[in-house]
Amino acid sequence: MEPHDIRSLKKYQTKKREAERRADVQDEANYCTLVATLYEKYGQYEEALEEYERALQLSEGLGKQKDIALACRLLGECHCKRGDLDTALRLHQRCLDLAM
Repeated sequence: MEPHDIRSLKKYQTKKREAERRADVQDEANYCTLVATLYEKYGQYEEALEEYERALQLSEGLGKQKDIALACRLLGECHCKRGDLDTALRLHQRCLDLAM
């Protein structure tokens, strides 16, 4: 990882923990997505998937359709990069269904 991305990752992880302690579910979901994006950028797909899954769970708990759709799209893209095309297709279809 590039030094600036390492700093960003540490910052996002700290902010995510703070949001969790405050029970700020929306902020926690947003920071999960930011952390996952950095992991995915460097091919750390398992870590990225865990963070995207957490963001999806949090968004589902909030009932925010737009955020659920985004999490599904990002999860789908990550699964596609891993070669898990069936899961990617299912997640992308869910994203499209939510967008309609």
